[in-house]
Amino acid sequence: MKLQAKLSAYLFAALMLCSSTSAFADGTTDKISKLADKLIKSYQQKNQGVTTLAVFPLSTDEALAKKNLGQSVSDILARGFFTNKDFTLVERSEFNRILSEQKLQASGIVESETQVRLGKMMGAKTILLGNIQKVGKNYQVNVRLVNVESGEVTAAAYDEFLVSAFQEDLRITSEETIGVSPFMDIRSNDNKTKTITSAYDTSTPKAFTSVLPGIGVFYRPVKHLMFVFDAFGGGTYFKTRTSNNTYFYELTLRGTSFGAAYAGGFGEKLPFSLGAGVTGVAGYWKNMPLKKSATVAVPYLRARLEFKPTQRFGIALAVKYDLKKIEIKDRDGAHDTLVEFSQLALQPALTLYF
Repeated sequence: MKLQAKLSAYLFAALMLCSSTSAFADGTTDKISKLADKLIKSYQQKNQGVTTLAVFPLSTDEALAKKNLGQSVSDILARGFFTNKDFTLVERSEFNRILSEQKLQASGIVESETQVRLGKMMGAKTILLGNIQKVGKNYQVNVRLVNVESGEVTAAAYDEFLVSAFQEDLRITSEETIGVSPFMDIRSNDNKTKTITSAYDTSTPKAFTSVLPGIGVFYRPVKHLMFVFDAFGGGTYFKTRTSNNTYFYELTLRGTSFGAAYAGGFGEKLPFSLGAGVTGVAGYWKNMPLKKSATVAVPYLRARLEFKPTQRFGIALAVKYDLKKIEIKDRDGAHDTLVEFSQLALQPALTLYF
């Protein structure tokens, strides 16, 4: 139970850190969102009606482009327009298709004439342009809406941000990402182990549900590649029966896993990953002559979908399938399998991004 208590403590600490960090990150995000609100209000005051909008990454110097700040800010701005009935956003897939056909990179488009031309090709009536400049200890962000037919600037907005807060709050939107994810591994185990007879008792395992807490750490060095490290452990109760009595023994599982995954997304707020890896698991018995099982190596597949209400916080659900059953045996192999765990697991999780 000590390991389970420690993992529970880590989970609580992660939740507290997540809450405080998310609040910090939202300071810059909220200010950028207000820029979108200003553009929308200015546009609507002119009563211009519904329009199709293409949002381009804001232009920056080379140093800021490497930090992906132009894309980060434009992504946050786009959210404000996405929920407004007067704007229909050009789909990211269409945006990327046009850029691919023109052999261009979004971060490299700085000329407004080129952006207007590309906006027309995407079917947009309005485009969002802008730039970010570092002036002293501040970043100056200028954004504007431009009518692609007339070239008229229909709305404009401006704000300043402290360099330290701006980089800290938005760094998680770069290609490189690190995250910590406390999770629960939930399995409904239909144990079909045969009756086991030893010098101590006769055991008939029953179906049981295991809920094992864990901590996951992932590292995404580039856009679509993610490496995942997991550590988990916890206890579940196992029923045995002698001729006269029924006993309950505690079985503790401890395991670590390593895997790799393809990282993608259904928009900014719905990232997903599809991956595979290997888990090493050992079982420990309490109040039973058989103390520890051999470590079992189990390959797995995992699909994970996440909802990100803020830049630094996510709520996820993963489906994990072990390609081999986790079978907990006795220490010296004198007996058959004692417990089998289901190959299918649900893993709800929270995620804190750095």
